[in-house]
Amino acid sequence: MSADHLELLEKLPPVRPWRFFDIEVDLPKLPSSGPKREKRARQLPDLSSWLDEERFATLYMGWSDEGLYLRAEVEEPITRCAYPEFEEGDALELFIDTRCLKELARPTKFCHQILLLPSKVHGVQAVELTRIRSDDPRPLQDLSDLELTTQPTRGGYTLFCFIRRDQLFGYDPTLGTLGFAYRLHRTDKEPQHFPIPSRECPIERSPALFATLVLVN
Repeated sequence: MSADHLELLEKLPPVRPWRFFDIEVDLPKLPSSGPKREKRARQLPDLSSWLDEERFATLYMGWSDEGLYLRAEVEEPITRCAYPEFEEGDALELFIDTRCLKELARPTKFCHQILLLPSKVHGVQAVELTRIRSDDPRPLQDLSDLELTTQPTRGGYTLFCFIRRDQLFGYDPTLGTLGFAYRLHRTDKEPQHFPIPSRECPIERSPALFATLVLVN
């Protein structure tokens, strides 16, 4: 290989494996409530080594005809929560595409950006932040009565959440799949992502790169 070719290769940006794989996760059907919901939820894969990140939390999910269940087991304590500058504190962002339209390069009205805070700030703990396009409009979802609780643990906390189907525009389990990503913030440290890192890709504008959740019975 010539010196010119070597110099050209050195100038190319690093090739990340997440750009070449469509992550699929089988998501089990759960009871809408009760202890069996906790036990049957599926752990999402740990992609920290792919994304060159430090893992500090494990997320579990499942679905029902009534909505989506999520549990985040975080291994660091709550330091502080902020709103609207939520990136400066502890927070969890969920990105959900209820139609999993991966062939489209931009978000549609079926895409959601949902913010969950471990504790309330100015009366806010859950809110939809989705930037709705004027050519594909829908109202933002009211999450003021979202089922959301936080439980302290030794060295950290667990966040429990159930998003009802009427709080997810276009939610239809008969379609069999959902697009999904998350960004978990922590105070004064780098966040944790799934399945793509926001330092290289704007998650809220990249639904084609979301993981595919396959809804299985």
